[in-house]
Amino acid sequence: MLLMDQPFCLVDALTRAHSQGELFKIVVATKSTVVMVPHDVDDAVPMSGWIVVSQWAASTIGEIVEVS
Repeated sequence: MLLMDQPFCLVDALTRAHSQGELFKIVVATKSTVVMVPHDVDDAVPMSGWIVVSQWAASTIGEIVEVS
């Protein structure tokens, strides 16, 4: 299992795209589960099966969305 807190927040768009691709290869090869906490949903969508959207101010789960 990989736990990632904003792994792509401080990189430029090209580095982000490359890093996401490399991470995807690692996840597929190792059949790992990834728990990622991004502030930008666009960072999570390409690799997600599910996205849990939180209500930040209330610190509660707002919605669980299956990514198809």
